[in-house]
Amino acid sequence: MKKTLLVTAALCIAVMAAGCSKTEESSYATTMDTTAETAASETEISDETEGTETPASQHDVVVEDQSVTTLSDETGDYSSTIPKLIVDGQEAESINYELKSTLTEKYSMEKDANSGYVTGYEMRYAWGVKDNIVSIVVIAGYIGDDGADYAVFNYDLDNLTALSGDEVVERLDMSVDEFFDSVANVYRTYWENEPWLGEAYNDMLDRSISVIDFEHVKPFITPSGHTGFAGYIYTPSQSAEGYACFDMDDCVREGFAG
Repeated sequence: MKKTLLVTAALCIAVMAAGCSKTEESSYATTMDTTAETAASETEISDETEGTETPASQHDVVVEDQSVTTLSDETGDYSSTIPKLIVDGQEAESINYELKSTLTEKYSMEKDANSGYVTGYEMRYAWGVKDNIVSIVVIAGYIGDDGADYAVFNYDLDNLTALSGDEVVERLDMSVDEFFDSVANVYRTYWENEPWLGEAYNDMLDRSISVIDFEHVKPFITPSGHTGFAGYIYTPSQSAEGYACFDMDDCVREGFAG
């Protein structure tokens, strides 16, 4: 898509003072979201769904598919998956309701009755746990466009409440200034390692650093348990400008493989 956006759901997490290697390579990601009509098959996922447990918390945490919607046209098959959170064997009902209602409204997918083509967003998700914080990052890609939108949800596992960005930073024993300095360092490393950026576009690096705040940077825990964030960056490519996700520990793009 020409520009990427970021959905915030009053819930965010993370942070880590990063001493970043200047030789790390970046990795990219893209993807998608939710709701259907006629030819849609919406399946409430049952016991066959595989959720991966992550031992980085005092709680047993699983994030798995809440529902999957699949639509097809002559160009291919498109799917959109909504996650659900399970903590200590119990579904987090209010959180899961919020996830479904928010994502269904924001990232709809449907089959146009006139053209017969599927329009809207495909969607998938990734998640991670650290220090009794669970992060769910939804990756939504508009069908037919490049790029991705990212919706970041962060929750306290003890009381199942949403966490703001500054709350996540505090829980990770960092000051807000330390976190923002680390984000700027990740941006600088990314610029140095990307051949299509570099010194020729340092003005865009400076511009990206100038908007580092909790409106433009959303911390989260990566699937590997690292501190990550979705941050708004300015680039010479309109399709690459917008929110991008990074692993703060390794100073590379977070690709959410899988």
